[in-house]
Amino acid sequence: MKIKKTLIVSLILTVLIGLVVAQPAESPSIVGKIFYLTITFNEPMDTAIIPVITLLNPTPVVTFGESVWTNDMTFVQNYTVGDDIEISNIDVECSGAKDVAGNIMVPDGRLDVFSIDTKPPIMTGIGCSSN
Repeated sequence: MKIKKTLIVSLILTVLIGLVVAQPAESPSIVGKIFYLTITFNEPMDTAIIPVITLLNPTPVVTFGESVWTNDMTFVQNYTVGDDIEISNIDVECSGAKDVAGNIMVPDGRLDVFSIDTKPPIMTGIGCSSN
């Protein structure tokens, strides 16, 4: 009896080719709302492995939520945003993903992907004039 094995060889380095942040269209304010981070890879990935997505400077102002592979090259992670927060230029890093050949990706990321501003405006002064 012959056993047939399939060998998959991948010489491609897994990298992110897209990173999109979106919030629900019905919400002008994202306080307590979910926003989505969509990551696109350059090759088919093992969808049984959940990548580690790191937002490098906003912890603990966002709460990680559900995640899902929408196909073998696109991963979506959602987050809930807290109140009274102002953080500019948030960096995003992805690691731990595997391609279909089983190669673990080298951590890859993008700088200044998005900002969060849920602080209400404040009055900085009041004036009075006489006529």
